[in-house]
Amino acid sequence: MNIRDQARDQIEDHYLFSAMPRSEIDSIMASLRVIQLEAEEILFHHDDPANHFFLMGEGNVKLSRISPAGHEKVVNVLQAGNCFAEAVMFMEQESYPVTAQAVTKSTVFGINCNAYKSILNKNPVASFRLINDLSNRLQLMVREIETLSVQKATHRVAHYFLDQLTADTSQEVTMQLDTSKSLLASRLSVEPETLSRIFHKLSESGAIEVHGRSVTVKNRSILRDFS
Repeated sequence: MNIRDQARDQIEDHYLFSAMPRSEIDSIMASLRVIQLEAEEILFHHDDPANHFFLMGEGNVKLSRISPAGHEKVVNVLQAGNCFAEAVMFMEQESYPVTAQAVTKSTVFGINCNAYKSILNKNPVASFRLINDLSNRLQLMVREIETLSVQKATHRVAHYFLDQLTADTSQEVTMQLDTSKSLLASRLSVEPETLSRIFHKLSESGAIEVHGRSVTVKNRSILRDFS
């Protein structure tokens, strides 16, 4: 299977596109960009003209902004199956508000904004799904802003791990961090050294166990006490 066939399979399976008939998928595929990035390669810069939004094929891409003081703030780290930059289609100034850079070797599918908007004009189900997706993401962003602005560093880290858990009722759950600890620290607005101390504190409490990028939540109840 070639990479464009893989892209089509992922698009057809994704929530935003799975209600579209074959003809509309064909329209998206006709202008699809397949972008392969090496680690640290830039996909787009802050304020670049926004003609496409993106679906992650594989790898990891970080979204970030540089503060006036020159510090990088990681907004999000994306993985396979994530869509991003859809909202730029409806912004008055159609430019990217962040910089997107590959963390690892990655494949990204660029979806033409005009082709997609043309479909939305005649497909109310696709329009509703996009609105639903953006609304859910807005709700998550509000929660994250509240967490970053109100809670202490330990609370933020504990909250992050709790958010990664599924509804699985088993007491112990092991997860792989999809980013380096330095990227996670930037995303949670803590210094890397502070994050290491918090990991140690949570480990000492019996809430988690850390081995490299592998984190096992040993006791959710203890972890909730820190959140």
